[in-house]
Amino acid sequence: MLEKKISKFIPLKGKNFLKRQWQLHRKLTSGAWARKNYSDMDDFCNSIDPIMWGEAKFFSSELSESGNIKLANNEIQLGGSAAFPLLYFLTRKTKPNIVIETGVASGWSSAAILSALKKNQKGNLFSSDLPYPHIEGSVDLIGMVVEEKLKDRWKLYLDGDATSLPLILSRVGVVELFHYDSQKSSKGRELAWNLIKDRLANDAIVVFDDIQDNFHFKKLMHALECDYRIFRFKREKMDKYVGIFSVGNNLETILAPN
Repeated sequence: MLEKKISKFIPLKGKNFLKRQWQLHRKLTSGAWARKNYSDMDDFCNSIDPIMWGEAKFFSSELSESGNIKLANNEIQLGGSAAFPLLYFLTRKTKPNIVIETGVASGWSSAAILSALKKNQKGNLFSSDLPYPHIEGSVDLIGMVVEEKLKDRWKLYLDGDATSLPLILSRVGVVELFHYDSQKSSKGRELAWNLIKDRLANDAIVVFDDIQDNFHFKKLMHALECDYRIFRFKREKMDKYVGIFSVGNNLETILAPN
């Protein structure tokens, strides 16, 4: 209430400055929490299944090479590549029938999940994205690194999460793996979580990308009181953090060798 009263006396330019400063402060503090609580991804995955993690890393090196070649002459970049070795590993280990992701961009995460589904010989990926409105032809760039041979297991929806997620959920059963990597705001994350949470399988794994951007993941983990992990990975020479959890089970139990 006091903030609203004070804001009446601050010029619009000042309000925008204060908003940017507050967003920066929030990002720095949420980033500090992620740095304090992260685990080593390599150690965790090796402890679960070193052979499968080795497969995931080998696949990822090949995807990095082929994907970078495809994007080399592309003047427009649609965003980062996500923690795709982890996504490949989780998909191979859990062997899901239904995977949903938000945020496709160039398609690094989609390619990893689809490649793992192909290796599993089961499952389908349903992806939600929204073309960049200020970039002409951006719709043609979405999913560029995904090979044609993988697209038979892929359904891509391009109307944004608010429209696409309800439509996807009306067409699938229980969701066994969910990856969020679209709008980075807390509001966007809350929208997706509120839509997906009642459709998750008991042993579903949920992955939230870029959790250093705000406190959404921290607050969600405190509310759910579930088993979770935070991992650090590099994206464009910057430290990024991804959070994974399962509402109903311990992560090690779900990911235990078959």
